[in-house]
Amino acid sequence: MRADGLRHGATCGFVGVALILLQLGGGGTPTSRAIDQVKARASRPLAPLPPAPATSPSPVWVPDRIVPSPFAPLGVHIPGHWEQPYGVGQYYVPPLVVCDQARGVCDTLPGGVQGPVDQRPIPVDPALIRGGIGQ
Repeated sequence: MRADGLRHGATCGFVGVALILLQLGGGGTPTSRAIDQVKARASRPLAPLPPAPATSPSPVWVPDRIVPSPFAPLGVHIPGHWEQPYGVGQYYVPPLVVCDQARGVCDTLPGGVQGPVDQRPIPVDPALIRGGIGQ
């Protein structure tokens, strides 16, 4: 009985190994075809990338400047800042802190789209924005 049990165990082991070998590389089994398909898909060339989107124009540096204003005898100081081109002859200007050179009164001008630097309106004296010249 013992020898018969050993033969049965050896036969089961042989059949198990044979099944595994057939699945790994037997050639005609469904599993090997699936593996071949995965390998083919993984090794095929990639589709070309679409063209890169158009880059936005580079920001423009506007240096510090003193701009004359009718109500600020020494002018209004506008700090240097970066502006982003927004369209033809248009720029997005960030919020800026402008100061009256004579009195040292400052205020924040809101950001927004403006024309070229040399064609912008004269800034109002920050003292007037705050409510009067004596403040």
